[in-house]
Formats: sequence, structure tokens, C-alpha cells
Amino acid sequence: MASSSDGEPRGGEKVRACLLSGEVLEVELPSRSGVFEIRGQVAHRLGLHRFEVALLHGGRKLHDTDHDSVHEVSVLVQPFLSQDVIDQLIHNMRAAGVVFSPGMTDAEIQNAEENCKISFPPDLRLFLQTAMPEGPDFPKNWRRTVAVSVHDHHAVMRDDIHERLGGVESFWYSEWGPRPEDRNERASLTKRHLKGVPRLIPIYGQHFVVSGTPAGQPVLGVAERYRMCRLATDLAAYFSLMFNFRPVRPYLNCPIVTATFWGEFEKHLFHDQTHRTAQHSAHIASGLWR
Repeated sequence: MASSSDGEPRGGEKVRACLLSGEVLEVELPSRSGVFEIRGQVAHRLGLHRFEVALLHGGRKLHDTDHDSVHEVSVLVQPFLSQDVIDQLIHNMRAAGVVFSPGMTDAEIQNAEENCKISFPPDLRLFLQTAMPEGPDFPKNWRRTVAVSVHDHHAVMRDDIHERLGGVESFWYSEWGPRPEDRNERASLTKRHLKGVPRLIPIYGQHFVVSGTPAGQPVLGVAERYRMCRLATDLAAYFSLMFNFRPVRPYLNCPIVTATFWGEFEKHLFHDQTHRTAQHSAHIASGLWR
């Protein structure tokens, strides 16, 4: 076997990962791999995101920063936004001055979804069922109803989108099928398609997640007409950025859920705004040289 520069054998290490089902995965890793690498490999083998996998050893939950040498771990599949992460988020938000009321029940969640014609993403649902933030910029008490504000905002956004369509550079959602060349036909089809666009669920102020998406969706900000941007890759990142505390877990480079109408529309607005800014800058620059 080849040796490393310090004289120690160089080769892979095998870690046994035991699932609750009784299945055992053997994961081979480079020598001196830590929990971070083990967790990533186990998640990959299971077809999950690393946030959806927890590792336990000797009855203790391991953390990515642990460097203990382990050769056998128990694997716990958990929600993308796990309960311990939610508990830490709520603790930090309370320290930042956010007031919470008790979490919502299953019946209250169902009532809010029916009233507002929405479906809470799993991570937001679990967060609200743990504790519900209250305050001027948070949605009005979901236990009563915020149906009017959700409906009104959805109608305004739908009108704004419709107003944008029809031009040469107009937006056309890929899942609507082939884009009609005729402007009138395109406007008619757009008006029909927009009735089925998923609603935006308010999180805080003018910040939203998309109804009916899986866990791990980005948080979008709607500043004004034609302006939408991605504020954070997921809820955990959003709350830490919004309330200015250290992240409770590493930030994602990009959201794991992006293939939605609103995701494509946000990208369209970004590229459109970038194009307009570039044109404006070029116009100013040309004037300076005259």
C-alpha cells in the first residue's frame, strides 16, 4: 500500500451507516474524513439532500464540525428544516426581539390553507406548528385568516405580470407549451394560464414563499411593480439574514427548489432589469464622450 508523506498508510476508510429499516450502507471515504464528508456521502447514496440526513453515534447526534473518527453510525432521515434547526431559529429570533405565540395545530393549518387557497410548504408548516411569530410585519394571525391580503396581493401580482406580457421580450413560462407569436393570442392564453399560478405566501413584510412547493424553496422579495428578487435560498438562511444572527447551518449556494412559475419569473425580471441597466449605462457613457 502506498504511504503518505508522514509515513502513514494512505487509503480509504469504510464507515457502516445503519438505517432504521435495518439496511446497512458501506461508505468508503478518504482517510481522516470527518462527519461532514460522511453525511454528504450517505445523503448522496440515499438520494437526499445532506440537510435531510442526521448521523448518530453512541446515542449522540453528530455535527458537521465534529472530527471524531467513527466507523459506524446510525442514520436518521429528517425533514429538510429539521426540528433542532427550527428550535435554534426560534431561540435566536426571540433573542432578536421577535414575539411568538404557540404553534398552530393540524386543524388550524388546514383551516388557513382552505381559507387562503394555499398549501404551506413542509418546512414553513413545521416552523409555524412549532411557534408562530407575531408583529406588525408578520402575517396577521393565521388562526383567524389572512385570506383577504393573500388574495389581494395575488391579484395585484397577476395584473402586473399580465401588463408586462405581449412585448418582444415578454415572459412566457416554459410549462405553458410553445410560445405563440401572435401578440393577441399570447395575451389571451396568458390571462387564462395566470389563473392557475401558485399563490405567494407572506412570511414577513413583502417577502414570500411559493404555495405548494417542496421544502427548500427560496424566499422572494417583491419591492414594487416589476421588481422581484431572491432574498435567501431557504427559510433558515432567510431568518438568520433578516434578524441578523449567525447562521444555524451553512448557507446553500443555490436553492434546491427552483422549477416554479415564480422562480422563472424572478429570473426573467432579473435579466430584464440587468439589460435595462446596461442600456442606461451605455446611454450615459455615450453622452459623456460627446
